[in-house]
Amino acid sequence: MMHVALLHEYFVPHAPGGAEWSTLHLARALALRNLHVTVITTDLADEATRAEAERVDAELINDRIRVVRLPFDRKMSGPPQAFPSYVFGARRTERYLARALLASGVEPDIYHVQGLGILVAGREAARAQGKPLALTIRDYRALCPVALCLHRDYLPPMYCGRKKFNACTREYLDEYGYRLGLMGRVRHRVRRELEWRARRRQAATLRDADATIFVSDATRMIYNAANLQGRRSAVIHNLPAVDEEGATAAQVRDRYGLDGPVVLFVGRWSLGKGAQELSEAWPLIAKAHPQAQLVVAGRTESALKPEPAERVIFTGGLPHADVIGLYRLADVVALPSRWPEPYSRVALEAMHAGKPVVATHAGGNPEQVVEGMTGYIVPRRHAPAFAEAVNRLLADPPLARRLGEAGRQHLTEALSGERQLDMLIALYKQLLGEGRS
Repeated sequence: MMHVALLHEYFVPHAPGGAEWSTLHLARALALRNLHVTVITTDLADEATRAEAERVDAELINDRIRVVRLPFDRKMSGPPQAFPSYVFGARRTERYLARALLASGVEPDIYHVQGLGILVAGREAARAQGKPLALTIRDYRALCPVALCLHRDYLPPMYCGRKKFNACTREYLDEYGYRLGLMGRVRHRVRRELEWRARRRQAATLRDADATIFVSDATRMIYNAANLQGRRSAVIHNLPAVDEEGATAAQVRDRYGLDGPVVLFVGRWSLGKGAQELSEAWPLIAKAHPQAQLVVAGRTESALKPEPAERVIFTGGLPHADVIGLYRLADVVALPSRWPEPYSRVALEAMHAGKPVVATHAGGNPEQVVEGMTGYIVPRRHAPAFAEAVNRLLADPPLARRLGEAGRQHLTEALSGERQLDMLIALYKQLLGEGRS
């Protein structure tokens, strides 16, 4: 039985984004294919979340999945939120995690890294044990810790050196409206310097990986433009969402006082995720549909507040069960991203719930949302076009239902999880020398 170790610096219940849930779904799917699966992550549980982490681990043992949580001195309190990238990017942390991996007693047939924060440590452990190393690419930190250029361009510059990075860092502060004093700017600059050094180590490690797995064609194209990939590469999408227990539509409607058509935004409320565009689109939506409500489900990183505010609800970070309930309730799911979404978990979960998606033409979005069939694709940074697409669906509920059902069908056919698993397991066998003729 092939033994695969899935490595991620974060894991449920400490899941700041969609990647951790994608890792969980992958672990379960591989176990159902009779692979021996171990998830290796860091122990981020404090006293408040220890019981929940132990519950998750016990539940996964029942699914024949072992979770190994490496001792870690930093803990995650409150709603899941990613640490500053220099935390896992510090060379000291990389060395410590490599030692902890080797001391864990886990010796799989293949290491499959799911998060860049544990990539360097995973490479060192894999090489020490003589095991192949695969890496799934779900973001752009190995290209650049800021990657602000990708908020407006489809490809990175041909060469992004220290000078361009410094300029990008200053632009980031201006773009996000940070007003820092002298010491604040010094601390920010030091942080970015640490991230830049971590990025260089991650990029070198990525090139040394036996396989890089990109979650979309768009992501591979972006990395190829920077001449950054492993010894072999493949495009294998994140697995679609699966049926999960969660709140009912009626429960979340009562819990959050929802009484009209719902436009749902899930994720970090930030400029990169399209907070400004949705804020500018909302008055146009509210004017055409005064009873509509905008629900923002996720932590807030931007001070932007859509107007009219009385029909906007910010829930903050939510239990995943409530997020599932909101998908069930929503009439339209909004994905107004500026940054090129590698392969959106939000789009997968919306289609699984049978909801139409309005998304920007950024990253992997057009590979998930089929224009006019499962939702609409609009130019990024174009609030009027985004509002027009949402209004079209709110004005025609039968159309919204048809597109939502088509999305669910598209998910089970063209984006089939079984097909992605077949490709992944075939790649594992190639790496182990079992698939060679």
